Amino acid sequence: MKNNDVIKKEQHRKLIPAKPLNNSPNELIKKNISRKQNKNNIIQTKNVDKFKEKIDKYLKQIANGNFKYIIFMFSGTTYVQELRGNRPIKLTKTLLEMNVPVFFSYWRWHKNEEIPSYPDNRLFQSPIDKTLEYMDEIIKFNFKDKKKIFVVSFPYPYLVRIVNQLNMNGWVTIYDVRDDWEEFHKVKQAKWFDINAEKYIVNNCDIVCAISRPLQKKIQNYTKNKIIQLSPNAFDSKFIKDSKIKIAPRDGKAVIGYFGHLTDSWFDWESLIKIAKLKTDWTFEIIGHHMPNNLNLPSNIKYMGPKIHNEIREITKKWRVAIIPFKIGKLSNAVDPIKVYEYLGLGLPVVSFRMPQIHDYPYVFIANNVNEFILQIQKALTVSMDVKVIEKFLANNRWENRAKQFLIWGNKTLDNPDLIKLISRNNGI
Repeated sequence: MKNNDVIKKEQHRKLIPAKPLNNSPNELIKKNISRKQNKNNIIQTKNVDKFKEKIDKYLKQIANGNFKYIIFMFSGTTYVQELRGNRPIKLTKTLLEMNVPVFFSYWRWHKNEEIPSYPDNRLFQSPIDKTLEYMDEIIKFNFKDKKKIFVVSFPYPYLVRIVNQLNMNGWVTIYDVRDDWEEFHKVKQAKWFDINAEKYIVNNCDIVCAISRPLQKKIQNYTKNKIIQLSPNAFDSKFIKDSKIKIAPRDGKAVIGYFGHLTDSWFDWESLIKIAKLKTDWTFEIIGHHMPNNLNLPSNIKYMGPKIHNEIREITKKWRVAIIPFKIGKLSNAVDPIKVYEYLGLGLPVVSFRMPQIHDYPYVFIANNVNEFILQIQKALTVSMDVKVIEKFLANNRWENRAKQFLIWGNKTLDNPDLIKLISRNNGI
């Protein structure tokens, strides 16, 4: 299907903002927003108007405030919170610390899910169904002299309809490729994914960046009119107490740990269970969410549930090695896990199945099978670690670096004479 076909296809998909969202995100794109609703799909005007008032208040606050930028983070993730630390959330928190306001569009499955509050009035959190309902008004809002940057954090097909509209209304559009969405789609995640839509977004956004070299190379094949930038994940200095790195215990009981997402779509539970059964004198502590329900874990694998940062810092004090046991394949080939930076910040050596982006990171040991994984853990348990090596690596890979790069890209693109002419022509200047 050609890009023009994608546009035509999207023009026939419309929104039903009042309908609960289900496991098919494309439900958002079925019918056009209309004030003339049928009996089975009535918008609750009072609630809609109340939310609209909140949006208007926020937009006016930013337009009249002492800010240089406004960032629209089209995240596709959950809302900003303590328990989750994905890339859009990390970037958003960092931008707020830099006094950059963020309109954060997040995913929710049902319209009756409560909209969260956040103790920083520079952040506005909007569920995707509400975002799409008011997208046109937000895009065209007069932010005065603010530089407007729209970050596409997932290639949602709806964006095919508006990416050029964003560009022509003075928004700098950045597609931040944080995952191999095609491979996610193959493991029954990202059910909304359409490769033709992603290719269109790549070719029509001002800037495109990818988190890993393999992903950068793949996306580069989608376009001949721009160079795909590399923007790996990074380290949050607040993740460690007092910003001081302390090397993990180099002797004592072998406690090995993991924190993060636990879905069996990419977490290699089969291999981890094999390793634990072969090394019964090792203890594995697993922290995270989306734990499968059908696992029969050996006694030396301890599932500890999801934890916030303060709890993780305490639990990991006794760990000697951290692990990333993701299934080897195209999906894991593309990733640059945030946890590897956090593990290093905690002074932990890391053992991972093959993951090209992290092969040259300090104190990271790579395995291609279960036996190699065991051997690499044995090496990591006793490796001598130099704090200065870790500090140097993390100093060059902080979220502040990534956020500043986004702002630099925004400035450079806004200064593009051709874009200025296009915006002026669109505004009738």
